[in-house]
Amino acid sequence: MAAVDVNRSLFVTGKLAYGCTDLSAEWPHGGTGLGLTSTVFWAPPVGAVRLTAEEDGASRAVLYTGGDAVLGAVVESWEDSVAGGVLSALFPNTSPTGGNPDRLLIRWPGADVPVGGLLPSLGPLVFTPRNHREHPALVVYDAICLIEASAQLRLSAYRSLWVPCLFLGRPDAAGRVALMGRLEDLVGELAPPPPPPPDPEPEPEPDP
Repeated sequence: MAAVDVNRSLFVTGKLAYGCTDLSAEWPHGGTGLGLTSTVFWAPPVGAVRLTAEEDGASRAVLYTGGDAVLGAVVESWEDSVAGGVLSALFPNTSPTGGNPDRLLIRWPGADVPVGGLLPSLGPLVFTPRNHREHPALVVYDAICLIEASAQLRLSAYRSLWVPCLFLGRPDAAGRVALMGRLEDLVGELAPPPPPPPDPEPEPEPDP
């Protein structure tokens, strides 16, 4: 058996898609692609709390607490068509224009998600690396898009119009948040897990 090279360092590039259903299919895996993106990063839920000793304050154990799982990306594509599905994924209050039903208007605030309303889920969000045979892919099972609080949409002749986004991963119905690994090893992982077995029937009580 050949020795494992533990010194590999990767430069990973890829594409994002949401609403994915089948990782064995070509990108966007049965979902909708988000077009040109840059500065993609993954902040996994790695929260922890140190458990310290009362007598000296030194750590004795570390408790894993999890926390938010966030994928960040800069979406460089300003695709305002209804069919494209890019702006409607980023901004909750989009609707076709009156003059052209194939293009979108963005409203602040809007009627689809009013102030105080819940942001919609995009379903499974998948990062697909270009070199999918060696580089890791990422599945966020139930993603919600947040525009960065400090976002500034640049209307400039010298800077492209891009949208900085945070995709918050929350547990799906099976409690899954995210999964990372080579794409070929993730095939089938979007399927819902089998339901738990039913509780056994209670045994009848004996006659007195």
